[in-house]
Amino acid sequence: MVSKEILAAIQTAVKDAVATALLTAMKAWEDKISALQDQTAALEFKSANLEKENSTLKVQLESIATTSALNAIDKEVYNRKWNVIIHGINGQKNEPENVTEDKVREMGTKILKINNANDRVAHPFAACHRLSQVANSGIIVKFGNLTSKNEWFAQTKNLRSHQGKISISQDLPPILKPLKSELLGHRKMLPSDQKQKTKMIFSKSWPYLSLKLPNGSLYKPKQGLDDILRNFYQKPAPGTGNSSLFLLSA
Repeated sequence: MVSKEILAAIQTAVKDAVATALLTAMKAWEDKISALQDQTAALEFKSANLEKENSTLKVQLESIATTSALNAIDKEVYNRKWNVIIHGINGQKNEPENVTEDKVREMGTKILKINNANDRVAHPFAACHRLSQVANSGIIVKFGNLTSKNEWFAQTKNLRSHQGKISISQDLPPILKPLKSELLGHRKMLPSDQKQKTKMIFSKSWPYLSLKLPNGSLYKPKQGLDDILRNFYQKPAPGTGNSSLFLLSA
């Protein structure tokens, strides 16, 4: 028969063994939990760094996209600065280019009051043709030098006294035409005595267009650069379903 002392010793030993086993198991779990916490902290730190890096990269990409778009638009504006677009000169369907040029030079003489408009040396045209082959379509003129182009453009003031509907405007990339429409819309809302005293101002960089008001101040488009860039990158190129970085062809 086991004595009470031995039984108590056995019970104590069992309790100690169980306690030791529990402590060992608890320590193992605590170590695992600690390791998981360390891993979680490491992942959170890495995630925070990645988020920061992504944010920085996004800013960099946006800057690159803006610079790329503006460079492309600037280049297109520069390439078109020798050109003017003329509307209101009647012509037959499929009109020969030499006939179109004769009509433009005649308009220059009679309406713009340019004394030597017919002088092909003083006022060389690199190109002069209808924008399409339909009757009475607009005309694009590319001058051989800026001096001549600027002289013709300056003389458009004489159109105000002309009874016809001839208009002469700077050739613009299509991406900028909404800006021009906005400015013309603003001018249309001005009092009649102010409309004729406004002047469209062109520049080689953003915002490219502004309206000089009678008081000398400049009215700039409300459309922001973000609007232009959004259209620049999102509008599909003609004949494709894809976005294009170069959407500036007429």
